[in-house]
Amino acid sequence: MSKDIEGLDEALNDLKNLFGKSPVALEKSLTKVSNHILAEAIQICPVETGTLRRSGKVTNLKTTFLEVSNEIRFDTDYAVYVHERLDLHHPVGQAKFLETALNATAPDLAKEVATGYRSELKL
Repeated sequence: MSKDIEGLDEALNDLKNLFGKSPVALEKSLTKVSNHILAEAIQICPVETGTLRRSGKVTNLKTTFLEVSNEIRFDTDYAVYVHERLDLHHPVGQAKFLETALNATAPDLAKEVATGYRSELKL
């Protein structure tokens, strides 16, 4: 015995479509939040020539159905030195610029990513 349920095929196609968009939507949301963190870090990044500030970037590392990850980094050979040395005086900016920006966002990070994710999926 079988019974056709009206609209089931359409509902299954909608779910398949939604799940197919899911990793991309999560990646977009995470990247948006990461770019916000980067922008905050750039604002407090020490400046001598501007090279360190200009080297800041967000890179997508992985997007699969089960995992989305990216990296926020300052891509110079001296970025770690400037970031970690608390004993250095910076006329503009401060040490721990990326860590400070991330910590400021951390309490709301999951909420911001989830809100962006729902927005991307138009839920």
